[in-house]
Amino acid sequence: MNIHAVRAELIETVDGLSDTEINQRAVEGVWTIGQVLEHLYLTEIAVAHHAKKALSNEEVQIEPKPISLILDRSKRVQAPAPCEPTTEPKHVQDLLLKLESARTSLLAVYEGAESSQLAKKGFTHPAFGLLDINQWIEFVGFHEQRHLEQIKEIKAHLSV
Repeated sequence: MNIHAVRAELIETVDGLSDTEINQRAVEGVWTIGQVLEHLYLTEIAVAHHAKKALSNEEVQIEPKPISLILDRSKRVQAPAPCEPTTEPKHVQDLLLKLESARTSLLAVYEGAESSQLAKKGFTHPAFGLLDINQWIEFVGFHEQRHLEQIKEIKAHLSV
């Protein structure tokens, strides 16, 4: 999963949307585009924080998990409380800056670390269990792809 390509597509998909459009609810009980973007930012910040902490953990053997299953949008997943978006109105530019900042924080964890070292350190995902740090960065890409599809659906409902 190329997290940079997914992010580029995400930015392209929301490019030109107004604050009004990203705060408009397409379907009752479904997040707005702004809430999806906030969720992505909150998730990525949390992953970066936990990955940085995990670097000081003992090395362990971690089996790869089928994280691509996150792309199956027929299965709804409840976001952990710290990654739940608020109901406050959002501003497109603020969210894009937060997403950029979160990505910088995430990539900083990987700078200077060996992939083999990252494969032996990890932390727990609520659905998949213990993931190594390499799989976490892959997860961020799959997770963003999942929500990119959600944003496209919301846009279609809003006719923007």
